[in-house]
Amino acid sequence: MQQFVEKMPILEVYGFVEEQALDAAIDVFREHGFEGTSAEMLVRALGIGRQSLYDTFGDKWRIYLSSVRRYVGAIMHTVAVGEPSAAERKCDCAR
Repeated sequence: MQQFVEKMPILEVYGFVEEQALDAAIDVFREHGFEGTSAEMLVRALGIGRQSLYDTFGDKWRIYLSSVRRYVGAIMHTVAVGEPSAAERKCDCAR
């Protein structure tokens, strides 16, 4: 069991999925912008501890970049396929 847990992303081990966390981060960054978003805001929105946030994503810039990649990926899926992906529906990228 220990070997299995070590290979899983930390958010999944603790009941979180990285994509869901990034969706929450997208919402925070969209509302407050990069400069206006604090680590504490992200911790609250993602429902994880500060150390887990940094262990999983690195610094705030990397969290932001991962969120932007997810957001843009959802939009590109819509352009390519012609219908929103589950991620796009979740993060409401059309706003």
